[in-house]
Amino acid sequence: MKENKLISLLKHFDKRALKRLHLLIQSPYFNKKEAVTRYYQFLLPNHPEFQATAVEDKKAYAYVFPQAKYKEKEIGYLMSDLVKLIERFLIIEQVDQNPLLGKAQLMEIYDQWDLDKAFNKTIRDSHKILKDSKHRHQEFFYHSFILYSQENNYFDKQKKHKMDDSLQLAIDHLDLYYISQKLRYCCEMTNRKNVVVSQYDIRLVDELLSFLEKDPMADEPAVAIYHNILLSLKEPDSSDRYQKVRALLEAHSDLFPLDEARGMFLYVVNYCVNKVHSGKSEFLGELLSIYKLILEKKYVLDNGFISPWTYMNICTAGIRNNEYEWTEKFIKDYKKHLHPKFASNAYSFNLAYLFFNQEKYQKAQELLHQVELDDIFYTSESKELLLRIYYKMEEVDAFYSLAESFQVFIRRNKLISQQKKDMYSNLIKFLRRLFKIGEDNRSSLVRLKTDIEATPRISKKSWLIMQVNENIANVR
Repeated sequence: MKENKLISLLKHFDKRALKRLHLLIQSPYFNKKEAVTRYYQFLLPNHPEFQATAVEDKKAYAYVFPQAKYKEKEIGYLMSDLVKLIERFLIIEQVDQNPLLGKAQLMEIYDQWDLDKAFNKTIRDSHKILKDSKHRHQEFFYHSFILYSQENNYFDKQKKHKMDDSLQLAIDHLDLYYISQKLRYCCEMTNRKNVVVSQYDIRLVDELLSFLEKDPMADEPAVAIYHNILLSLKEPDSSDRYQKVRALLEAHSDLFPLDEARGMFLYVVNYCVNKVHSGKSEFLGELLSIYKLILEKKYVLDNGFISPWTYMNICTAGIRNNEYEWTEKFIKDYKKHLHPKFASNAYSFNLAYLFFNQEKYQKAQELLHQVELDDIFYTSESKELLLRIYYKMEEVDAFYSLAESFQVFIRRNKLISQQKKDMYSNLIKFLRRLFKIGEDNRSSLVRLKTDIEATPRISKKSWLIMQVNENIANVR
């Protein structure tokens, strides 16, 4: 059996979910076909790998219909029926995880059937769920809007001539849902326009920003955070907006689901990174401070794992702030949170990079030899770091040998972008020149520094200039 929709779905289930799914499939309310139940029972022992030879169609057919001649189309029917049951199960599970969705449907039914007592009980239960919710985000506002809308519909049917606030509350929460969601999308669209060429048409954004200048709704955290993120994207030279976003996130990020809070902090991280890249070194400390806050709030983990790129970015921020002890502790503490696919390479490379910056070149070199060169990123970055180690350790033969092989590797590898190829190649070229000049030719070193500063694409450019400056300072 080839990988198909059915197998793809089942691979995403854990053992507990498979047991619940089994109960649904066995229920005659959902499934009256014994063959479908037997087909599921055949597949179940093969979770999660579902090796092709173990679950091939003919074996499945023989298990489900032991006395019948194989018919390919029958397997297709079983697959289709089982997929429909799985999708039904997923919908039910989603409603169970989101009880207000079910409550809204119940209120509508009880209202139609004029079951006042049941309706009012469901309203009270729904209010309690909302009151107990720790989040105040778009989904909270949407469910509040639905709840108050149902209350208003019910009140309207009573034809009572008195004031009821459910209509006002419904429209207030609709506004909060729309405005916070609108701002969230505006932030993402503006961010993408700053990163890639895009033709997004962001309508009504100026009118919305003008409205929020005067309306108290702007103080609602979900609105205030995205409002200020958007302004920081539109006014990147103003650090006031950044400081406002940071203060709001420190105070209110716990009001949002983990994924959304992580996304909010990512805007702040990118702001600091862009400032550092533009030469504002004071934001290096700010960047590390943000990363420490993200670690403290545990937003760095996604399903228990830290991205190898986030892991590296945090290490780099720690190293650039000379917080070597903190960085080494982070590297070792969070190794267990790296996905097994990336753990060995990410750990060895980042620890080697730390040791390089501590001038522990031999330790760094030993760690780089542990990096498995089956990933283009780690292969190229390890070669670059090793080249710099050979330069600092004055290992002439090893340096020139690696410089030559690295240049060939860059030229032949089609997975490396042209921009990255230029950056690596220029580093190799200028580091070779520096090695040849040595420390006794001031005019050649000054010319080299001028050439480096005039070249836009050089990997580790600031480090390279620092090496030239050191040699100039050592000229007698």
